[in-house]
Amino acid sequence: MIVVAALATLAGPQRDRVHLALPDDLPLVCADFVQLTRVFQNLLENAALYADNSSPITVGGRQDGDGVLLWIEDHGPGIPAEMKDRVFDWFQTDSLGSHHRGVGLGLSIVRSFVELHGGEVTITSALGQGTTVTCTFPLAETANLTAAE
Repeated sequence: MIVVAALATLAGPQRDRVHLALPDDLPLVCADFVQLTRVFQNLLENAALYADNSSPITVGGRQDGDGVLLWIEDHGPGIPAEMKDRVFDWFQTDSLGSHHRGVGLGLSIVRSFVELHGGEVTITSALGQGTTVTCTFPLAETANLTAAE
């Protein structure tokens, strides 16, 4: 994925923490470059802000049937179970013990952009173990999106 690889190299001081786990045969996703860049920029920023400065951030991907799964995994504090259902709500924010407190738009924007491409976003998280945000893009629908433009 060109977007994800480019973001990993542009991660500034976090660059050494970002590990790419993308197979060479990962299918291309037909998507708006700017929107997809914003999605992964938000996810990488969240991972860097909430995880310990020395912990790795993994950008992974694989094909799953008719779709492509792309994920960002950190080893930060995790998200409490009662908050996981609300993290995609507009203006929902919680510092989760970090010094960062945004306006609560990042994950809402991620979900909106991914859904505009016919995909979905899921979060897996455990307290004290970290968080994985997975974006799934269906191959057929993303190809049709490009053909319609």
